[in-house]
Amino acid sequence: MNHLNDQELQAYLDGLSSDKQEGIEKHLKSCTQCQISLQAYREIYHVLKTEPMPHLSVHFAAEVAADMKSRLENRSQLKETILLLAFFLVGGGVSFYFVNPLTSLWDTFKEMFSGMLQFIDKLAPVFNGHASIIVIAVLILVLVGILDKKILKI
Repeated sequence: MNHLNDQELQAYLDGLSSDKQEGIEKHLKSCTQCQISLQAYREIYHVLKTEPMPHLSVHFAAEVAADMKSRLENRSQLKETILLLAFFLVGGGVSFYFVNPLTSLWDTFKEMFSGMLQFIDKLAPVFNGHASIIVIAVLILVLVGILDKKILKI
């Protein structure tokens, strides 16, 4: 025997199944299991009608929108702060290199990355002897670009 499903019982109680009303009522007269299910739904409906509805503040939508806007602004401020910091690091590094190159630190760096720097030194005539700093600046900017992409996913 086919029993009425939950959607059919709820539609019957809501009065939405007028075309099937007679068939449902006929089935309910002969099926104890569906009568029990219908009674359970009637009790649920009764409780839902008698319970006070939760009320949201009239300002609820505005508060949610303001909260979302605040969170987006905080994320934007974080991104801007990180990018500004990276900008100052790159700018400061480039400025410091041209003002006071710290020869011993540069020699240590050259030893660590001698293979890559040999390639850079071959480019030196093209960039008037400033190939190293240009390559380092490009690498830092690539790193900043990667960080920017990662930050946008936060």
